[in-house]
Amino acid sequence: MFEQSNLPQWAIVNSWLPSLRQHPRIWAVWLEGSLARGDAHAFSDIDIRIAIDHLGLGQFRHGDRSILNGLGIYHVSINADDFLRLLTEDGYVIDLEVHSADHLPRVPTGECKTLLSYDPDGLFMNRDPWSAADFPADPMTRKELQRQIIDFSVVFASIPSMVIHGEWESFRFQLDLMRIELVKLIYRAQGVQYAKEYKHFGRWMDRTKLAELALTYPDGGLGLPLAMRNTTVAIRNLVRIEALQNDMKSDVLDTVTTRVYDALGAFDV
Repeated sequence: MFEQSNLPQWAIVNSWLPSLRQHPRIWAVWLEGSLARGDAHAFSDIDIRIAIDHLGLGQFRHGDRSILNGLGIYHVSINADDFLRLLTEDGYVIDLEVHSADHLPRVPTGECKTLLSYDPDGLFMNRDPWSAADFPADPMTRKELQRQIIDFSVVFASIPSMVIHGEWESFRFQLDLMRIELVKLIYRAQGVQYAKEYKHFGRWMDRTKLAELALTYPDGGLGLPLAMRNTTVAIRNLVRIEALQNDMKSDVLDTVTTRVYDALGAFDV
């Protein structure tokens, strides 16, 4: 048993390790995140990384999941070339990344706990904290950002009709959807994979964006129309920030946001 701990995540890891040790293609196994740092709690994810040889990597990318033998019952949430997000039968999330044994990543100091390694020189070099380059996403093009702005504008343009017909829940739902897309846009504009870093807003957003994001949640104490009005403007402001950072105008978005603002103003008490 590698780790003496009462956390259920360690029970999962320890029961899985014997199978990983027997796998002929595995070169190294390590943990990252809270389990590696030692600040995990009963609801922490299991961030596990596995380095396999060239043949094993090719087999994994073609659907071979033999490295999961010994894990028990699980469900697949994300199934990418070198990344799996799994849910165990006990409800624990496992983020599994597979790496080539010929190109091991460099992990920041204190962020790695080696479970298994056949590298006599050690796995990793100490390095600076995480950067966007460690979670690369396809870069956001100007064309894609412009399309995002238009998509937001289309939703905003439809909101006054919802307000006039008293469809406040529809309005709220559209704002929720836009908030989600907005956060993904902010991540993508920085070249960061949202799917891998969705729990770390503070790592990838500066204080200005975090403050604006907080304003996109309606304050029930203000009364619904005014709260929704402020939420709409906050979403517009965040989209505008992304547009300005890419030297792009957002005139259409400003126009339709003003229409929403005016429509909601008619309901203010």
